[in-house]
Amino acid sequence: MIRVIPYEERYREKVRLLCLENAGCTDADETARAICLMINCDCYLDETPEACFVAVEDDDSLIGYILCCPDYDRYEDAFTQTYLPKAAAVSARCYVDTRFLTFRFRMFREICRAHFFTCVRKDSRGIGAGELLLKTLLNYLKYQRVPGIMLVCDPENERALAFFEKHGFVKQMTTRFGVAMLLRIRLPETGYEQQTSEN
Repeated sequence: MIRVIPYEERYREKVRLLCLENAGCTDADETARAICLMINCDCYLDETPEACFVAVEDDDSLIGYILCCPDYDRYEDAFTQTYLPKAAAVSARCYVDTRFLTFRFRMFREICRAHFFTCVRKDSRGIGAGELLLKTLLNYLKYQRVPGIMLVCDPENERALAFFEKHGFVKQMTTRFGVAMLLRIRLPETGYEQQTSEN
């Protein structure tokens, strides 16, 4: 059975490893791994863990995750103050590439302040984990009164594009970073109550 639960620190290394595997960076050099983790993983686990969720099996093995920052300004402040200096300490290339990649969400900050990354293990796709992760995050954001969320998707990943369109995401534009997709969230009248999802 798949369970989606709030992220806990004990899952950090599993999430980081899956992040590297998904990006094809497991055997990459130090700079490439550092860029991948800073951009796609560590900032969310460190700065907004309350908006991150993991999908696990009964034996507690990690199937996938969804990592979110509900507010772009918070993301940019944390990245500028904490992660860019770390990137500079790795190498000049790491600093430049990391700074450049943060811009992929900046151009949409006025219409949608929240963004996210999600990943499901390749051998566990097609069993509902991605849908459970997305539904859990959207439930959380609804009751945090976040009116919309976006992501940037690889234009060649037709399966992912179809998945997000199926769940109501609308393509905004294609940039050098990928296809920007936006979902407006219908806000409820009551507050959020922490829940877990099961399949």
